[in-house]
Amino acid sequence: MAAALNAAQVIRRVRQRMGLSQGALARLLNTSNVAIQHWERGRNRPALGRLLALQQFCPHGRERTQLEALIGQTQARVLPLGVGTGDRRRTGSSEDSRPARCSHRFPQ
Repeated sequence: MAAALNAAQVIRRVRQRMGLSQGALARLLNTSNVAIQHWERGRNRPALGRLLALQQFCPHGRERTQLEALIGQTQARVLPLGVGTGDRRRTGSSEDSRPARCSHRFPQ
């Protein structure tokens, strides 16, 4: 397996490649300046959705390639095994025999 990418460095490089300040990137991704600071310092990692949004704005090049690798790494960490394989035992499909969480019944 390839070495884990440093998310903080990738995000900083992508932001700099785009020529944005931390505040401008925060506005673009609809998050706070503090969140961007924490991502770039390695205190927190951005959610998969934020990385996918960033990918939409990032121009092609080395930084985008690194961002796409980081997205793949994050997906592997976030998504459970068996998603999309039809294996209900691992995916928690709604077709299984577990009762619904909602106890309120709506009229038919």
